Amino acid sequence: MLSSSGQSGKSVRGEADDLSAHSDKDIWDKLSTLSGVIAAVLVPLVIALVGNWYSAALKSREAALGEASFKRDWVQLGISILRDANTNDNTRKWAIDIINSYSDVKMSKNVVEDFVQHGAILPPAAQMAQAPIATTQNTPYSALTLGYSDRVALMDTLQTRGIRNLLDHDFAGALAAYDLAYETWPTFRSVDEIRNILRKASPPQNDQEWKDLYRRISGLDLRGVGQKTRERLSSVIQS
Repeated sequence: MLSSSGQSGKSVRGEADDLSAHSDKDIWDKLSTLSGVIAAVLVPLVIALVGNWYSAALKSREAALGEASFKRDWVQLGISILRDANTNDNTRKWAIDIINSYSDVKMSKNVVEDFVQHGAILPPAAQMAQAPIATTQNTPYSALTLGYSDRVALMDTLQTRGIRNLLDHDFAGALAAYDLAYETWPTFRSVDEIRNILRKASPPQNDQEWKDLYRRISGLDLRGVGQKTRERLSSVIQS
């Protein structure tokens, strides 16, 4: 009797274990099936979302590149006008408006005056490899990052400003312009000589002293100084 009862108990427990194992298997089978369904639904959705995002990013980049190219073409047009000595003041002002509209770096009021009112001319783009340019320890970082032709243009602008300041009897302004020109490119044309003349001279006290100063400077290399400024200098000396 006891033996029969024991066997019966073992049989019941075995059946219970079998049912539990079968139930666990069913759960895992269901989870596996469910995960497959979820994957079948979500994976294409994720792929579609990523694809749409990539396409949108690619179109945005293409649009940005197209806009940059568009701006660059307009800036180049403006620069080409400022390189032409035969353009009139209205055309040069239009060119400056173009550059200021499409360039990240805007022209200051003084630079605009140099080009429009004083005939400053941008030099042609350098056709040869850039030659080494002497600098000083105080050379502005912004000048060091310029290309050869842009650096020449900067020097021409500074020289034009310096001579114009002299013609306006602004001795301190002229000296400041030539100091900056010297720090930017000390061996450029007659920058060092003119700077030394100004540093050794005292501010003129009358018209004759101004003319004497003009005569000393006019005999040096003033290439790059705006045509109108050079004509004005010559006119004052001859008056």
